[in-house]
Amino acid sequence: MDNPVESLNEYVVNELAKMTDRDLIIKEVCLRQNCFWDEGERLVCKIEEENRKQLEKRKSPLMLVMSSLFAAAGLVWALFSFYGLVAPIYTMWKEQGGLAEGVLWIYNFWSLFPFLLMSTGMTISGTIGIIHSIKRLRGEEDVDPNDSAFE
Repeated sequence: MDNPVESLNEYVVNELAKMTDRDLIIKEVCLRQNCFWDEGERLVCKIEEENRKQLEKRKSPLMLVMSSLFAAAGLVWALFSFYGLVAPIYTMWKEQGGLAEGVLWIYNFWSLFPFLLMSTGMTISGTIGIIHSIKRLRGEEDVDPNDSAFE
């Protein structure tokens, strides 16, 4: 322990990244610094603010997994919806069906088209989430001009 403040910073950042109960972190800080609860709480908040970017990067893998699952579910849903739209057309073409087949296809189209749109949206938003998560893991900045509007 060369520098006790530095090791305290590392401890707080590591515990916050692990999502440890905040009261346990503050308790340990108070014990290490021999201070009262309010001072320990302020110190934890200060360390958290100073290391916000590092904490966000450490929590990013969870977002990567969630985005991947979202994109995969959207893709599977889109494929099933697309199959539901295309299967009746193939059946009509293969069997040279008449008007009844055409009505069935129109019914399938209008009942499955919204699902196809929603699943495509899920796939696109999940892919965007994956891209942002990978950028965060690499340490690249996501510059959003709207973020500064609320500061």
